[in-house]
Amino acid sequence: MAPGLSLTATAAGPIYGPGEAHDALVGVVIVHGSEGPMAGWAHRFAAILAAHGMLALPIGYGDGDFWGAGPIRDVDLAVIPRALQTLRADPRCARVGVFGWSRGGEMVLVAASLLGADAIPCVAAHAAADIVNNAFDPAALRAGGDWRAVDPDGPRAWV
Repeated sequence: MAPGLSLTATAAGPIYGPGEAHDALVGVVIVHGSEGPMAGWAHRFAAILAAHGMLALPIGYGDGDFWGAGPIRDVDLAVIPRALQTLRADPRCARVGVFGWSRGGEMVLVAASLLGADAIPCVAAHAAADIVNNAFDPAALRAGGDWRAVDPDGPRAWV
């Protein structure tokens, strides 16, 4: 762990924070893109935010390993408000929000639009799609197929 950072274990995942005693901190749930939870980018972002005086909880959804992302299919959007509740329960946390990029950005925008501001009070999305995509199948992508099909009857990424 880098100097000046703290790490708190929770059932939802680790909460990164500043090492010094603080209260009234902003808490951010971090949602990765289709690179998958094992890529480590969400934890890097969490450490950077903690070094700047914030609490950060990276969450993982879907599967995958260190060499490639797994499918994104039927992911329960309720994971986001549950993670926000975990942050709210931290005695150092004053307010919360969520940040997602790529497919994670799509996920946070869909979740916020369906669940509302009471469940998700603040949203930041980077490089999110301008449509809601179907499930992500990395095997089809590697085989050269079109994994970006938008089919109302197709497999869903988010439930």
